[in-house]
Amino acid sequence: MKKVITPYKDLVEKVAGLFIRVSSFRQEDQGSSLETQKDMCYRFAEQNNIRIKKVFCDSYESAKSPGEDFKYMIEEALKDEEINIILVQSLDRFSRNAEGIVAREILKSHGKYLISITQQYDPDTPEGDLMSDISLSFAKYENAVRQCKILLGQKGQLLRGEWPYQIPLGYIRNPAVRKEILIDKVNGNLMKQAFQWRAEGVPQVTICERLTAQGCDMRPKHLSKLLKNPFYIGWIIHENLDNVPMKGIHPAIIDEDTFFAINKGMRHRIYGTPTEWDYVDEIGNNEDRVTKLTPEYPLKRLIHCPHCGKSLTGYETKRLEHIHHYYKCSTRGCGVNIKVDDLHCQFDQLINHYQLDSKYIPLLRNVLKNEVRTRLAEDINNLPLLRKQYSELEHQKTNVDVNLAMEKISDTTYQIAMSRISDRMKTLDEQIYSAEQAERQSEDMMKYVIDMGRHQVSELIREADYKDRLRLQSLIFPEGLEITSDAKERLAAKKVCPIFRRTKSMA
Repeated sequence: MKKVITPYKDLVEKVAGLFIRVSSFRQEDQGSSLETQKDMCYRFAEQNNIRIKKVFCDSYESAKSPGEDFKYMIEEALKDEEINIILVQSLDRFSRNAEGIVAREILKSHGKYLISITQQYDPDTPEGDLMSDISLSFAKYENAVRQCKILLGQKGQLLRGEWPYQIPLGYIRNPAVRKEILIDKVNGNLMKQAFQWRAEGVPQVTICERLTAQGCDMRPKHLSKLLKNPFYIGWIIHENLDNVPMKGIHPAIIDEDTFFAINKGMRHRIYGTPTEWDYVDEIGNNEDRVTKLTPEYPLKRLIHCPHCGKSLTGYETKRLEHIHHYYKCSTRGCGVNIKVDDLHCQFDQLINHYQLDSKYIPLLRNVLKNEVRTRLAEDINNLPLLRKQYSELEHQKTNVDVNLAMEKISDTTYQIAMSRISDRMKTLDEQIYSAEQAERQSEDMMKYVIDMGRHQVSELIREADYKDRLRLQSLIFPEGLEITSDAKERLAAKKVCPIFRRTKSMA
């Protein structure tokens, strides 16, 4: 049997559920506060013999989509048989989307009328329903226009290198100039350490434990997201810019080399190189020059053609089920084509004559000493803080023991608390030990590097992996090598780094 709906004008007792909402702090300051809406609605209810039974409040929820408080209000109004009116200050306080029209229809089908004190349409007539729907539609339109203007404004800010959204951990906004973003001295330093630890191969779980021990609660999933954010090297990427990278005006927390060491693929996204390749910087004095990883051709781009001066590239051929590798000049007409083994043999003969010049060892020792102390300074500087936190944990441990003895906590609570404290103390103990060893390790590290420098350069190249070999070759021969045009096809250095010297005649 169809439910009989009593017209609004024939309601014997009018009982309302009052719905008030503000979507931002600004509306509080512009006369649309919750208290203002409430006072206006209560005065209207008193003048029109309406009893307000419940007050539903929706604070700082966007009108773009219905919030949980809005849905709760609809559900409660439908359940309460006594409520027959939903009273609002204005229809745009009720909703700014199409779901508001649907909600009004559902309420009316259950004999509950949406009444606005500033837009008093007759809910018993089709014209009144139409005007209510039009008002709700206009509210939706105004909201869409406002949203469009906001997006355009935000896009303009992004194009200027500004970041109008929530900033990641490690940054703060300048209270005096909102568009200016500054580095947080505490969290910024912690994020810098996190990047450096990850670049050194420290597992993310361990990094999270270290950060938590220093007062920055971190989870691996959150840390992984932060470590992939190019915001920390001064770049911004947002869907409002179609995800095209843009250089920001905010300061960088970490250098690009460290960031790209962790996120190799991000270099290609920012600088526009093909994403399907794996890359490495081959030329030490040209960090933006990248090429495909090809361990079979370590001399590629180092050796130049004797005819046109262009760098040689590598390729392979397959004959009789055997793969053969060659270096060649890609310039048409040069015809330079050399077997990989032959050229590698010539390079080994050349590099055997070079060694670190002993007169530069004292200078190198001082440079390394400063570098090592700089790298270890963070561990050493953190030592007082780590010791203080360890002392606080010891104090907490004592308090837990006392609470157990006084029967203020149960054995289960005691075991849980002691387990957490012990885990934190173990992590801190390891960090303290590492910091205390840092100073002692510095001398050993410098001695090791100097001893390696006394060895033949050829030994270092043979022992190095592919990337380190490329860097070392570029360091020794900054302008590369060239093939002499004589019959022996010998290699000659264009320029040699001055800290290396020839050990014997190269005749």
